[in-house]
Amino acid sequence: MLKFDLYNHTRKTFSKKLFEKLLKNSSAVLIKEKKMGRGQKLFVELNLVGNSAITRINRTYRRKNQPTDVISLSYFHGVLKSAFTERETLGSLKNKPFCRYQKHLIFDSPSSASPKSHGVRFGSATERVSRTFIGEIFICVPYATKQAQKPGFTLNKELQFLFIHGLLHIFGYDHKKPADEKKMKRLEEEIFHGRGAGT
Repeated sequence: MLKFDLYNHTRKTFSKKLFEKLLKNSSAVLIKEKKMGRGQKLFVELNLVGNSAITRINRTYRRKNQPTDVISLSYFHGVLKSAFTERETLGSLKNKPFCRYQKHLIFDSPSSASPKSHGVRFGSATERVSRTFIGEIFICVPYATKQAQKPGFTLNKELQFLFIHGLLHIFGYDHKKPADEKKMKRLEEEIFHGRGAGT
């Protein structure tokens, strides 16, 4: 079963319930895809951030000094493997660990990165390992807000799809080739509509 911690670094309020059902659906799909085992507990972090924070992450991991919608850092198989974004996949990041206790490196000021200011506690590296921590997802809320202006979309729906997209990247899916992109989109739809969970 997939579990997650939500860290909201924006001024907007979002409920954890917005993403919880997606974790259940994702677990069912990923078990079916043989990406995880039944009864296995894996943890991810979801960070909702602004333009400045996502730009810092984008600059660090993609060398692109601009905002984007979603970036995932994958620690799947117990190794820091790769960073994925909406448009491309990077290679090894073994020399660029990105741990919770280093999050202050990307936020605008010490106060904005402070656990106290967000009502959360950043765990230790030991805690992450003991919880089988497999990755971090960063979603830029202002960027998602713009993309949510598409017909038939809302901000909540856009955030859900970006969360699913980032989660699949953590498990090694990408969209560099047409066949891979088609499969990834199919899995996104299965998870969003709960078909993989039998709902």
